[in-house]
Amino acid sequence: MTVELDRAERERSLERATRRLSQRYDIPGFRRGRAPRVIVERFVGRAGLMAEAAEEMVQLHFRAALKQEAIEPVAQPSIHEVQIESEPYHFVVDIPVPPTVELGDYRSIRLTVTPDVIDDETFERHLASIRERHVVLRQPEAERAAQPGDQVQVELETFVDGKAVDQRDGDTPVPGTTLVLEPERLAPGLCDGIVGLTPGQAALINAQMPPDYHDASVAGRAVTFAVKLLEVKERILPEWDELPALEKFDGDPAGYRDSVRTDLERRARQRAERTAIDAFVEQLVACSTVDVPDVLVRREAERAVARDEQQYARYGVKPEHVYEMQGRTRESVIDAALPDAERTLTTNLVMQQLIDAEGLYADAAAIERELGVLMQSQPPEQWQMLSANLGEQVYRIAASQALDRRLSQWVFASATEGAYVPLSAETPTGAEAAPEAEAPTGAEAAPEADGAQNATSASRTE
Repeated sequence: MTVELDRAERERSLERATRRLSQRYDIPGFRRGRAPRVIVERFVGRAGLMAEAAEEMVQLHFRAALKQEAIEPVAQPSIHEVQIESEPYHFVVDIPVPPTVELGDYRSIRLTVTPDVIDDETFERHLASIRERHVVLRQPEAERAAQPGDQVQVELETFVDGKAVDQRDGDTPVPGTTLVLEPERLAPGLCDGIVGLTPGQAALINAQMPPDYHDASVAGRAVTFAVKLLEVKERILPEWDELPALEKFDGDPAGYRDSVRTDLERRARQRAERTAIDAFVEQLVACSTVDVPDVLVRREAERAVARDEQQYARYGVKPEHVYEMQGRTRESVIDAALPDAERTLTTNLVMQQLIDAEGLYADAAAIERELGVLMQSQPPEQWQMLSANLGEQVYRIAASQALDRRLSQWVFASATEGAYVPLSAETPTGAEAAPEAEAPTGAEAAPEADGAQNATSASRTE
């Protein structure tokens, strides 16, 4: 903004500047405050007199201009091009103002929600992984050869064309490796080659690795495993009908299996909903226009860096030591965080604008329901402690979850034209307070910078 100054005001400012300077300095031949302008100008220099007058003029007219134009700065303005030597008298001020957001045609965005199918193979594999959590290791009563299903400790090296894949110094011993002797867990041929060895025995095992093997350094190649068996332990797995009790499930084995399948299907829906929500947010941001002042982007980057520094402090690490080891400065770290900060601000501002446009606010009843969900997710004693120590914060969390639920339901109703009903539309349960419970909507981290509203503030209720 360019602010123009008139001649009369300039003269009055110069006179006031003259009086202030003559009172500030002892000017030979004059009492303080009595020296005329020409003398004061000779004593402090014309640049000094002009600078004194300009500072007053800028402050007076800058504030008046902001009030006249009804401008609310979101950060400290910067003033430059102050011209009071010759006409036209003026100065230029750069004013950071709240971001502007213009939503695109978000109602035309369409989503397809396709949860993964939980087939019998997936289900049985998941049940087996649960059973594995309760495995018991036992030393064999007498030394024996390794058998399928055992857990063994080995020294293992892999060679390709006679050269070790993992290079080490000649004096460095081969590190111990723990393996479970099941073919599907190990590289081709390795399980069969170890079965039958006794502790202390060594063997060379030749194998051909498949082209799609996860380790690109040996994929599709002929390899030799050099193995020395150190220790054998039996793995004792619980019986299938023991799982309900081990997993603290109140019911029979059939009911437990149904519960596990239901949980898997729910998690598959959660993943599909998160993917769909992310796609909606990405399309919404792409079709919207957002103008974020650089000063707000930098402030968001500074906050992100400060959060990282708090994590360092929790471990007793000084941030400056981290930056020194990385060969960076704090300013360079902030500069590197600017792109992510801009994306975060842009996304949050767009989502907040959508919330405002659709009137998607959490009412008191919805917040109370979410407080009930949080309460059910905690043991009674812990809930009482949380409520006592973090009362307002707990309420804000509940308000955020209530808003997130409403926003999620709106997105699916709009983007699937009602064809898909999300999990968030179902009756809340204590299980939903778990980390995987809700599909994130992007509104959870709305910017708290000046000029931007927080989408999950508990004060934003009907």
